[in-house]
Amino acid sequence: MLQIPRHYLYAGIILFGALGSYALNFSPVDVLMLLAIGLVGFFMRRYGYPVATMVVGMILGPMAEERLRRSLAISQGDLTHLVTSPFAAFAYAAIIVIVGAGMWLQQHRERRVGAELEQLVEDVRTAAPTQEVSR
Repeated sequence: MLQIPRHYLYAGIILFGALGSYALNFSPVDVLMLLAIGLVGFFMRRYGYPVATMVVGMILGPMAEERLRRSLAISQGDLTHLVTSPFAAFAYAAIIVIVGAGMWLQQHRERRVGAELEQLVEDVRTAAPTQEVSR
């Protein structure tokens, strides 16, 4: 498998992906959707965005939507049932704390790296005597 040239491997993956998406509903729209999602993934990878989060979202998104519809049907459309249980309140609080801590740590790390970089530049400026180039 590792000895197969990449362009042949990628061509086979695209071929079987397109055949599978078409065979699911026998609709060319599914193949176009495959192409659009592939282009989004390509540009995400090209510009440094994580592709795995998109894949996880596309897999778990429909399941989460189905569960949300079911819970709203059970609660007769009342959104407060989503947050009134103690477990839900704890889960939402934990999510807020985790996201907030991640944002704070990233900001703190960026400040520290910026300060270290400024200190390094200052050290280089003070340590290197100005030398004139003789010709």
